[in-house]
Amino acid sequence: MNTLYFIDLLKIDRMQDDLLKLLESKKCSSEERYQIYLLLADFGYIHLQDLFKESKGLPPFLLNEMISLVITTDNFESYVDIFYDLPYEWQLSMLDVFRDKNFRSLKLQELLESLLNATDQEKRVRATKTIASLGYISSPDVITQIIDEQSQMEEWQSPQYTGEKLMYVRLMGNIKTERFLQYLELFISDRSYVIRSEAAKSIRKYKNGRDILHSINTRHPDSYARNIAKEWLERSMDYE
Repeated sequence: MNTLYFIDLLKIDRMQDDLLKLLESKKCSSEERYQIYLLLADFGYIHLQDLFKESKGLPPFLLNEMISLVITTDNFESYVDIFYDLPYEWQLSMLDVFRDKNFRSLKLQELLESLLNATDQEKRVRATKTIASLGYISSPDVITQIIDEQSQMEEWQSPQYTGEKLMYVRLMGNIKTERFLQYLELFISDRSYVIRSEAAKSIRKYKNGRDILHSINTRHPDSYARNIAKEWLERSMDYE
């Protein structure tokens, strides 16, 4: 490990072949393997994508760090192309990196919107979170149709959907489209406080948001909706 640290410190990229040999060795420990991956990523090893496909069991923090080193503005679309070829954990980390680095392209947008219909909930949540962060969606219907379908399910009101609904509400607050307001007005009476609060905050972001919250505060039949509307009429938008 000390040798690997020195290779990193001195940036001895000509030792790539030695690193690959150690990586194939049965004596290579998990800690050494993690450090070698980081070195190869930092050195721009050209076959790193192939290693990615074969790698399993890497912790999320290392995956994010590695992928953040490897994926750049110039090459991120090549990783979009191989997204479905990568292990599940890599896909999740890539979505985080796409969001954190604020990458934007039509190809990435198409991938993110397709993931909104993924069978895996975690992929849906992270894709929605990334779209919300980027602040763009091709059509409001992409989201509203999903909400319409999911809201018909019995488990829609269960805690397991809280994270997903939270991301939908946050997206509708960042992508301020009038079509979303009727959905936010439904979410403001959700059973979960965090969903109600985020819905009120998202409504507040709209041009006529204060007027809508005032109307909810005075006329909504649900006392919880009235209370949270009042709360966000009084709060600063900087409040978290």
